[in-house]
Amino acid sequence: MNDAAQIIQKLTGMLIPIAGMLLPIAIIWMVMRNRLAQQRERNALILQWLDRNLPVPELLLQPVSEPERRKPMASPLRIGMTLVGLGLGLILLFVAMGDDMVSLWGIGSVPLCIGLAQLIVWRIEREDARRSQAEASTAHLADEQ
Repeated sequence: MNDAAQIIQKLTGMLIPIAGMLLPIAIIWMVMRNRLAQQRERNALILQWLDRNLPVPELLLQPVSEPERRKPMASPLRIGMTLVGLGLGLILLFVAMGDDMVSLWGIGSVPLCIGLAQLIVWRIEREDARRSQAEASTAHLADEQ
Protein backbone atom coordinates (compact mmCIF):
# COMPACT_ATOMS: atom_id res chain seq x y z
CA MET A 1 0.00 0.00 0.00
CA ASN A 2 2.89 2.32 0.70
CA ASP A 3 4.19 1.84 -2.86
CA ALA A 4 0.82 2.87 -4.30
CA ALA A 5 0.77 6.02 -2.18
CA GLN A 6 4.27 6.94 -3.39
CA ILE A 7 3.28 6.39 -7.02
CA ILE A 8 0.18 8.57 -6.60
CA GLN A 9 2.27 11.25 -4.91
CA LYS A 10 4.83 11.22 -7.74
CA LEU A 11 2.10 11.34 -10.40
CA THR A 12 0.37 14.21 -8.63
CA GLY A 13 3.64 16.11 -8.46
CA MET A 14 4.05 15.68 -12.22
CA LEU A 15 0.44 16.28 -13.24
CA ILE A 16 0.01 19.65 -11.54
CA PRO A 17 2.70 21.46 -13.59
CA ILE A 18 1.56 19.69 -16.75
CA ALA A 19 -2.04 20.79 -16.13
CA GLY A 20 -0.80 24.31 -15.46
CA MET A 21 0.91 24.38 -18.83
CA LEU A 22 -1.97 22.78 -20.71
CA LEU A 23 -4.71 25.02 -19.28
CA PRO A 24 -3.79 28.14 -21.35
CA ILE A 25 -3.51 25.97 -24.45
CA ALA A 26 -6.96 24.50 -23.78
CA ILE A 27 -8.47 27.97 -23.30
CA ILE A 28 -6.97 29.23 -26.57
CA TRP A 29 -8.18 26.12 -28.37
CA MET A 30 -11.75 26.61 -27.07
CA VAL A 31 -11.80 30.28 -28.13
CA MET A 32 -10.47 29.46 -31.59
CA ARG A 33 -12.98 26.61 -31.97
CA ASN A 34 -15.82 28.95 -31.04
CA ARG A 35 -14.68 31.56 -33.57
CA LEU A 36 -14.41 28.92 -36.28
CA ALA A 37 -17.94 27.68 -35.53
CA GLN A 38 -19.27 31.24 -35.74
CA GLN A 39 -17.52 31.79 -39.07
CA ARG A 40 -18.93 28.52 -40.45
CA GLU A 41 -22.45 29.55 -39.42
CA ARG A 42 -21.94 32.91 -41.10
CA ASN A 43 -20.68 31.28 -44.30
CA ALA A 44 -23.64 28.87 -44.33
CA LEU A 45 -26.01 31.82 -44.00
CA ILE A 46 -24.32 33.62 -46.89
CA LEU A 47 -24.60 30.47 -49.02
CA GLN A 48 -28.33 30.25 -48.21
CA TRP A 49 -28.82 33.81 -49.41
CA LEU A 50 -26.87 33.10 -52.59
CA ASP A 51 -28.78 29.83 -53.27
CA ARG A 52 -32.03 31.77 -53.16
CA ASN A 53 -30.63 34.40 -55.55
CA LEU A 54 -31.09 37.08 -52.91
CA PRO A 55 -28.67 39.94 -52.39
CA VAL A 56 -26.42 39.29 -49.42
CA PRO A 57 -26.73 42.04 -46.80
CA GLU A 58 -23.63 44.16 -46.36
CA LEU A 59 -23.60 43.34 -42.67
CA LEU A 60 -22.86 39.68 -43.45
CA LEU A 61 -20.01 40.60 -45.76
CA GLN A 62 -18.25 42.83 -43.27
CA PRO A 63 -15.51 41.24 -41.18
CA VAL A 64 -16.53 40.17 -37.73
CA SER A 65 -15.28 42.69 -35.22
CA GLU A 66 -14.22 41.93 -31.70
CA PRO A 67 -16.83 42.70 -29.08
CA GLU A 68 -16.43 46.14 -27.62
CA ARG A 69 -14.86 45.83 -24.23
CA ARG A 70 -15.15 48.52 -21.65
CA LYS A 71 -11.76 50.11 -21.59
CA PRO A 72 -10.59 50.53 -18.03
CA MET A 73 -9.51 53.98 -17.06
CA ALA A 74 -5.74 53.82 -17.06
CA SER A 75 -5.18 57.13 -15.33
CA PRO A 76 -2.02 57.68 -13.33
CA LEU A 77 -4.21 58.29 -10.26
CA ARG A 78 -5.87 54.88 -10.53
CA ILE A 79 -2.60 53.06 -11.23
CA GLY A 80 -0.79 54.94 -8.48
CA MET A 81 -3.41 54.28 -5.83
CA THR A 82 -3.53 50.60 -6.77
CA LEU A 83 0.23 50.23 -6.52
CA VAL A 84 0.42 52.16 -3.25
CA GLY A 85 -2.25 49.88 -1.80
CA LEU A 86 -0.43 46.79 -3.07
CA GLY A 87 2.87 47.97 -1.63
CA LEU A 88 1.41 48.80 1.77
CA GLY A 89 -0.44 45.48 1.81
CA LEU A 90 2.73 43.53 1.11
CA ILE A 91 4.65 45.45 3.75
CA LEU A 92 1.96 44.78 6.35
CA LEU A 93 1.76 41.12 5.30
CA PHE A 94 5.47 40.50 5.78
CA VAL A 95 5.60 42.44 9.05
CA ALA A 96 2.57 40.52 10.41
CA MET A 97 4.05 37.13 9.45
CA GLY A 98 6.63 37.41 12.19
CA ASP A 99 10.35 37.65 12.67
CA ASP A 100 11.21 35.25 9.86
CA MET A 101 9.49 37.39 7.22
CA VAL A 102 10.11 40.93 8.49
CA SER A 103 13.21 41.20 6.34
CA LEU A 104 11.01 40.81 3.22
CA TRP A 105 9.10 44.07 3.81
CA GLY A 106 11.33 45.68 1.18
CA ILE A 107 9.49 43.72 -1.50
CA GLY A 108 6.42 45.81 -0.74
CA SER A 109 8.41 49.02 -1.08
CA VAL A 110 8.88 48.44 -4.83
CA PRO A 111 5.20 48.78 -5.83
CA LEU A 112 4.80 51.44 -3.12
CA CYS A 113 7.50 53.63 -4.68
CA ILE A 114 6.22 53.04 -8.21
CA GLY A 115 2.73 53.98 -7.02
CA LEU A 116 4.02 57.15 -5.40
CA ALA A 117 5.77 58.04 -8.67
CA GLN A 118 2.48 57.51 -10.55
CA LEU A 119 0.72 59.82 -8.10
CA ILE A 120 3.37 62.47 -8.72
CA VAL A 121 2.83 62.08 -12.48
CA TRP A 122 -0.92 62.44 -11.97
CA ARG A 123 -0.42 65.62 -9.95
CA ILE A 124 1.91 67.13 -12.54
CA GLU A 125 -0.44 66.26 -15.42
CA ARG A 126 -3.40 67.74 -13.55
CA GLU A 127 -1.53 70.99 -12.94
CA ASP A 128 -0.42 71.14 -16.59
CA ALA A 129 -3.99 70.57 -17.77
CA ARG A 130 -5.28 73.34 -15.51
CA ARG A 131 -2.55 75.71 -16.66
CA SER A 132 -3.14 75.02 -20.36
CA GLN A 133 -6.91 75.35 -19.87
CA ALA A 134 -6.45 78.70 -18.14
CA GLU A 135 -4.14 79.90 -20.93
CA ALA A 136 -6.63 78.79 -23.57
CA SER A 137 -9.50 80.59 -21.88
CA THR A 138 -7.51 83.82 -21.49
CA ALA A 139 -6.43 83.61 -25.14
CA HIS A 140 -10.05 83.08 -26.16
CA LEU A 141 -11.17 86.10 -24.13
CA ALA A 142 -8.41 88.20 -25.67
CA ASP A 143 -9.51 87.17 -29.17
CA GLU A 144 -13.12 88.20 -28.45
CA GLN A 145 -12.09 91.72 -27.48
